[in-house]
Amino acid sequence: LLADRAVWRPLAEALVPAGWRVLAVDARGHGASAALGVRPYPPTELSADVLAVLDGATAGPVHLVGHGWGAATALTVSRFDPSRVASLALLK
Repeated sequence: LLADRAVWRPLAEALVPAGWRVLAVDARGHGASAALGVRPYPPTELSADVLAVLDGATAGPVHLVGHGWGAATALTVSRFDPSRVASLALLK
């Protein structure tokens, strides 16, 4: 909770030299994204954000990695648009 995309930097630093393209996304209200009010944001809304980032990056199918609430979001992305997901790594 309240982590930002910087937590994925060590993984990205290992993958990019191996030829992988890495996109790390801040969930709403985290990192560089705008601050939130008190309303909770369900995985359905957050997954739409991830799909918008993928659309903007013309990426897919992708290997999604998510931790905690990010794992729920990644799972929801795969449910809504399975053609965009090559694999999932879901961390508790």
